[in-house]
Amino acid sequence: MREFLIGIIILIIVILFLLWVFSEKEGKEPKEKKKKDNHQYNHQNVSFFDPKHERRGVMAENYVNSGLSKILQEDERLLNNLIIRFNSGYETEVDTVLLTHKGVFVIDTKWWIGKISGTDDSEIWKQELRGNGITTPKKNPIKQNEGHCNAVRIKLGDKRIDVHNIIIMCGLEDGRGIRSNHVFELDSFIKVHNSMLDVFDSEMIARMANQLEKYVATPEELKAFKEEMKRKHSN
Repeated sequence: MREFLIGIIILIIVILFLLWVFSEKEGKEPKEKKKKDNHQYNHQNVSFFDPKHERRGVMAENYVNSGLSKILQEDERLLNNLIIRFNSGYETEVDTVLLTHKGVFVIDTKWWIGKISGTDDSEIWKQELRGNGITTPKKNPIKQNEGHCNAVRIKLGDKRIDVHNIIIMCGLEDGRGIRSNHVFELDSFIKVHNSMLDVFDSEMIARMANQLEKYVATPEELKAFKEEMKRKHSN
């Protein structure tokens, strides 16, 4: 009887061990497959106009605009999606222009995840996605946004106005490699903005808003502009 019970116990232990091994194997396979899929995806050539990237960009801009609208005083303005064209044929889209008593802020919103590194002067910044070791080159957003700042300066018609070049990062996981006073997350930008001294009165803000509001695009104009940019970049 004793030997029979010992045999039963050993059999139960073996069955439990086999079940544990099987469950471990099942648990690891999806994780390994997922890692493999991510690795393959990051080697693909993803278009700048990829719908997924556009959706993330819109989400980031909505998040930033929602946060900025909460700090506005009654006479301050937040302008979005300006399309500025010049007789030379140059045209550009400006994400956001913030007009407050603190100044004029041309804001470009980026949804860049992972580890980001770069400086004001470097032509290329680097994005490293966590876990796969793949580094993706990115154009310097500060230099890109300086073109937007220059367009706004020209349309304001007053070279004495200081236009602040601001990049707001959304989804940033590690920004310790960024060496710039132009790059912020939303909360840190709001703190810096609120700590600045007033430089404009209500009349000046209204005058600047009047100069720029004519360039705010309707949804139809914005869609047509993006389609035009897609065609130009695809040629």
